[in-house]
Amino acid sequence: MLQVFVICAVAGGTVMLFQFALTLLGVGSDMAGDSLPDGVDFDAGADGGLALDDHADFSQPSADGHHAAWFVNVLSFRSIVAALTFFGLAGLAADAAELSPTAQWTLAFVMGGAAMYGVAWTLNAVRRLNADGTVRIQRAVGQLATVYVPIDPYRQRAGKVQLKLQDRLVEYEAVTSAEVRLPTGARVRVIGLVGNRLDVEPLPIQEQETIAS
Repeated sequence: MLQVFVICAVAGGTVMLFQFALTLLGVGSDMAGDSLPDGVDFDAGADGGLALDDHADFSQPSADGHHAAWFVNVLSFRSIVAALTFFGLAGLAADAAELSPTAQWTLAFVMGGAAMYGVAWTLNAVRRLNADGTVRIQRAVGQLATVYVPIDPYRQRAGKVQLKLQDRLVEYEAVTSAEVRLPTGARVRVIGLVGNRLDVEPLPIQEQETIAS
């Protein structure tokens, strides 16, 4: 029994230290199961560099997606390594304390399970933070923006606009169906998406005066 604990602690601890060293070197951050499998994307928000379906709504991942992502995190390589390491360490500690064999196994399994779920929770929290921090271009629809690079009428040539989105000042290419050229500094409203560009329209003069006042 003691040999089992020693093997688990040494093997798990060695791999954990190896992972930590690779992380410090910036290598292998997605190794062996830390990233979601190919084709499984539980947060499909996209930024301005990707073409978007005008009718798609990727702003909120489904509940089933969250549950599946959680299950993947629990069975990830890092969580299994952590469980193995703490299983061995807890067993060794229980053996050193001269607990009964039943108590040793119980403590080892409890600590191993706690380590597995702790790592899974951490991975899930990090992924959710990354997802929440991703600026999604579709959230710009309905927002006010300022023309940064002039935009030609009738969608002849794209310009650029700046707007505040998710507490960030962002810049996107934009086109307009308006009959007039939108100069730098003009205030516009985002009315839709055209591929990976914003579709904007000039604000009425009355609304511009209201905003300015």
